[in-house]
Amino acid sequence: MTGDSPGRYMRFREFMAPGRLRAAHSENALRPIGCFVFIITFFFIFLLDIHEAAAQEKISAQKVWADLFTRSPYPHTLPLPDSKRSPVDGTYVKSKESKSPLVHCLRCPDWAPEGGEWKINFSKGVFRIIHQDSAWRTMGSYFVAQDRILFANDPVCHDVIGLYRWKVEDGRLTLAPVDDGCAIRMRAANLSEIPWTPCQPPNQEAAITDHWPKPPACD
Repeated sequence: MTGDSPGRYMRFREFMAPGRLRAAHSENALRPIGCFVFIITFFFIFLLDIHEAAAQEKISAQKVWADLFTRSPYPHTLPLPDSKRSPVDGTYVKSKESKSPLVHCLRCPDWAPEGGEWKINFSKGVFRIIHQDSAWRTMGSYFVAQDRILFANDPVCHDVIGLYRWKVEDGRLTLAPVDDGCAIRMRAANLSEIPWTPCQPPNQEAAITDHWPKPPACD
């Protein structure tokens, strides 16, 4: 051996000592366990973030919904209707399965019939609607005459009047468009694609006992 050879030989012998080999073997054996623990920890943190984000979105939608009831429509096209009840008054919801995850956008299309939970309220000539997954919302006026309902003063399309037929079947509200060009006819598609389930109890007994299949989106 020449030069650095004796030193390298001694280091090799030290490394090959039984204790050092066992330590190296133990360290290599622990690496997969450490990776597994890291992956599991990351996965649970990811799930917690999703749960927290969903909770925050629900709180935001509830706040937006409550805020809608502090405001009134502006008479863009038609005078505001008299403040009196109509046969359609109440709160209704619909649930549509999402074909793809909701993508956050700064300027989403108005009235787009996105998947998720929708809620609409009719109260003495004022309608309010919200998409609970994105907190998109709008409001306006409505007028009811026999089996017709007219939508107006919607800030999304303030100069457009939408005319629909309405009926209640099996306790659910159905809106069928007669003429509505609002938001490239997306308002018509949204309101009419599936029936709306009422949040009102079906009878007095259900109202007193609260024993009835109340849709979750009503909360």
